[in-house]
Amino acid sequence: MKLRVIFRRLASCLRQSIEHKMDAWDVDAPFDPRLFREAYRPHTKANTPVFDLNGRRRVVRVVSIYDGDTLQFAMPLDDGKAWRFSARLVGIDACEMRSPDPDQKRQAVAARDRLVQLVAGPAAEGRSFDGPRDIERFLEADVHLIHVTCGRMDKYGRVLVTARAADGTDLARALLAEGLARPYVYSL
Repeated sequence: MKLRVIFRRLASCLRQSIEHKMDAWDVDAPFDPRLFREAYRPHTKANTPVFDLNGRRRVVRVVSIYDGDTLQFAMPLDDGKAWRFSARLVGIDACEMRSPDPDQKRQAVAARDRLVQLVAGPAAEGRSFDGPRDIERFLEADVHLIHVTCGRMDKYGRVLVTARAADGTDLARALLAEGLARPYVYSL
């Protein structure tokens, strides 16, 4: 008897899903909470892990470089799908691209262009870029890989990373050594 009631409820929910022509996981459509209740029942605060990249080490594809200490990369997770993350290089602070000071703006552009050169290697040597879209087009034209060790996320949602170019160069240390960034201890 109990199985018959459960089966009827499930059939009703499935009919409702089909009638509304919605995917059961489409959150923009009206939904019946009964469709989700059983799927989420085992997930409590105590037994559901918080999403965290801390400690993960991966080879990733750089897809964007904003300034001398901020970039975006595509990284495959456990599901096999690649996800895009914004990252901040640990241990350094480079000048800001939006600085009103022209000298700092020039230093920011120099640090950003040098980071692109470190990531891309010989393909970017001696090249300057006309802005973020130019850099993205350059990075899209070929696959530029780095090795990252992920830390925690900062208050802006960026993953704090230690990153090495394909030749083993530590990106943050290289920018420090060339005077394009200053040491920075990040507090969470």
